Amino acid sequence: MENSTEASDSNDGHLSTLDIFLAVGYIVIFVCSAVGNSLVMAVIWKNRRKKMRSVSSNFIFSMAAADLVMTVGNLPERVVRALSRDQWLVAGLLGIIICKVVNFVEKVSIIVSISNLTSIATDRFFNVFFPHKRIITIKRCHIIIVLIWTLASLYCSPIIYYANVITKESKLQCKTRTLFPAYADWFLLFLSVLIISLVTVIVLYTAICIRLLTRKVPGNRTNAENSPTARVNSKVLRMVTVIVIVFYVCFTPYWLSWIFCAYPYSPKLCTPQYTTLAVLFSYINIALNPIIYVSFSGSFREGVKSLFRKGGKVRPASNNAHTILAGIGMKNFAVPNNQMEASGAVESGLRDTGESEHNIMEQRRKYIDPELTPD
Repeated sequence: MENSTEASDSNDGHLSTLDIFLAVGYIVIFVCSAVGNSLVMAVIWKNRRKKMRSVSSNFIFSMAAADLVMTVGNLPERVVRALSRDQWLVAGLLGIIICKVVNFVEKVSIIVSISNLTSIATDRFFNVFFPHKRIITIKRCHIIIVLIWTLASLYCSPIIYYANVITKESKLQCKTRTLFPAYADWFLLFLSVLIISLVTVIVLYTAICIRLLTRKVPGNRTNAENSPTARVNSKVLRMVTVIVIVFYVCFTPYWLSWIFCAYPYSPKLCTPQYTTLAVLFSYINIALNPIIYVSFSGSFREGVKSLFRKGGKVRPASNNAHTILAGIGMKNFAVPNNQMEASGAVESGLRDTGESEHNIMEQRRKYIDPELTPD
């Protein structure tokens, strides 16, 4: 993201309050994001063959990786630019390479994040509307993730070519937009992808909400929300909804600044102060995502604790077996609701009494058709 702190420039050479605020803000975001996303990836990786062997957990791992790449690749540069009044300090070939990389990494990470959010919404939609079919399997999920990263990289490849270090007002600056002739058209497509993704996510989750509120449990006249499967979907729905809302709330000010700077110019939004703060606000998202995961998932919290516990063993959650990670971090079994109810009740009781994971799995097999397999 190109932005300018020119508004804070003065002849005395001292840092302004805005400069210091930006630097401190980026440092705090860097620490929170680096630690948080690293822990999320470590928890998922450690439990990838057990509790977190699911489609959604793979997409979340990809999102955390994108956030971590953006953290390491962009935030140190943001801190330096804030303290140097937007001056690029690295000259020569190395400076040009760094300029190209930081701009490229930033855009790729944003596209990857929103693509993974859309993929999670699609997977949730299939799970709710086609519970007995595994449309997006683990293998297909891996293929989708590779395609997301590959296509995002190809789309952002012009940045590698055009981004460069120039001299402006006797100081070095890293620029892309002013050197990219078709940047307005390129960025318009970028915004279109983001808007289409948002509309897709809203439509899918609206359909999911309607389905969960209206679906009936076979043999029971109560709403499906009383079943363990529905409760899992509801928890996953709430968490991903918060992630989507936070993502767009954090990035919308930045996108608006570019729209009104590149298209119908607006002096109210295209100002150094607004664009500078909008960029900072957009980075807050990568620090909030790990907090959202842990806040909504007891298994994630337990997984983080296990990383620092002797032996690193994850203790089962105390509420019931079908926690939020049945949709995000546990194996998804396509089983009829009545069988899932029985399995859930038994499994919940066993966990509450501290039964071992092995015995719980044995009891589960008694209630679930052995021919039905997980992802």
